[in-house]
Amino acid sequence: MLSNQQLVIANFEDKLKKFTRAVHGDFTVEDDFVIANTNFPTDTFNVLLPKSPTIQNSFELRHGISHFFIKNKFPFSTWIDARYLNDDWKKLMQEYGLKEAERNVMMKLDHTLHVEPRSSYGLKISHVEAQEELVKYEEVFMSLFQGTPEKEALQSYFNAFFSPADLGSSVRMFIGCIGEVNCDP
Repeated sequence: MLSNQQLVIANFEDKLKKFTRAVHGDFTVEDDFVIANTNFPTDTFNVLLPKSPTIQNSFELRHGISHFFIKNKFPFSTWIDARYLNDDWKKLMQEYGLKEAERNVMMKLDHTLHVEPRSSYGLKISHVEAQEELVKYEEVFMSLFQGTPEKEALQSYFNAFFSPADLGSSVRMFIGCIGEVNCDP
């Protein structure tokens, strides 16, 4: 049975795979890492995800970073569990000039009930199921990157989508809006 942290990492890997394949990107899976390359210059969806504290496939790892990101001059992010961040991973990140930009907390929600739109203290969360809702999802998502070069890259990424179904039926996307922002399509 997977620990909660392993489950979160496995879930993130699955989502990266679906978001990468939805735009016909390259997805590399090894025992110790995953590389998601959307072929768009966005560090939001171009991700190196270490899955182990031990770098086992150093050649494949370096080849993936060099071939997908360095050669194409694509930005990418590395999401690494703090327990895996050892000298080997630090050395690799320094080798490619990567620096810590932010720290995040991954969470696991054990949710087995039917999801209905929820509203609490002005926050409304609703499920994206139709094309109109995907357009609203894009607008809300893009607003997070207002005034940055990342916004243009993400717009190109989202333009490659046809519908929420492109991600597959197992992916569930949600929009969260606060106050007077209208989440309804």
